[in-house]
Amino acid sequence: VRRGLPGVRPDDLRTHDLVHLLYGPDFHALFPTERMIERVAGCVASMGLDLTAGGRIKLDLEDRPTKAPRAFCAPIRVPEEVMLVLQPHGGHDDYATFLHELGHALHFANVDPDQPVEFRHLGDYGVTEGYAMTLDHLMQVPEFLRGVVGIDSPDDFLRFSAFRELVMLRRYAAKFLYERSLHSFGPSEDRAAEYAERLTEATGARTPPVLYLDDVDPHFYCIRYVRAWMLAGTLHAALRERFDVDWFMNPRTGPFLADLWSLGQALPAERLAQERLGVERLSFEPLLEMVHERF
Repeated sequence: VRRGLPGVRPDDLRTHDLVHLLYGPDFHALFPTERMIERVAGCVASMGLDLTAGGRIKLDLEDRPTKAPRAFCAPIRVPEEVMLVLQPHGGHDDYATFLHELGHALHFANVDPDQPVEFRHLGDYGVTEGYAMTLDHLMQVPEFLRGVVGIDSPDDFLRFSAFRELVMLRRYAAKFLYERSLHSFGPSEDRAAEYAERLTEATGARTPPVLYLDDVDPHFYCIRYVRAWMLAGTLHAALRERFDVDWFMNPRTGPFLADLWSLGQALPAERLAQERLGVERLSFEPLLEMVHERF
């Protein structure tokens, strides 16, 4: 906090301060947007994959004044037609967001078309979020930052990324606990106070209670993100073990991922990790090991 927000004491940190801190403007110059597609496409090709999955993925990366500011992936017809939409803003956030949505897009565009519609379009969304996080977590891999992005000394950015990861993970865990209470007891002043208390304790930033009904994900989607964090950490560990630390440049990685993606969402995250990645259960341990390496 003292480094990223000079003049702001940690005890005085508020939500808007945290948003600015996690935005990390000091690092944006390291990630030129005009090189993003070229670099990511080269990385994907090195894995033996196609950025557009043979044309099934349509990229909308044009900067338009009335375009939705939030990036998204729209699986219109799985696997035949998948849209990836991004409004570029510049810097490392563009890279992370593009990688995240590309993880969704590559997943849906590589689903076996013979899978029933329930597994192509429905199922455990923690799975597709896990695939999306697997790619966006490349922003926490020093070999990726050096070899693909071209950053000679990424240590400061890696520490920033690890800090951001922990804050967001704690935030989503707190959101789930609060949302469970909200749906159990309904809106009230007590719920507003609980929201502010839980989010403040989790993030270290004073959170205004007035946001207690606005900051809610439908259908407990926040817990899908939490489970996706576990799946992404587990998959990262499996990829490193099978294909080394530069798995994202290994031509054997693509077929391995494509085989997982072909299932759609037929298996929930736990069974996918057990049956395809060889672990007994999902846990945060692989993810936390990645974070600990940065400190």
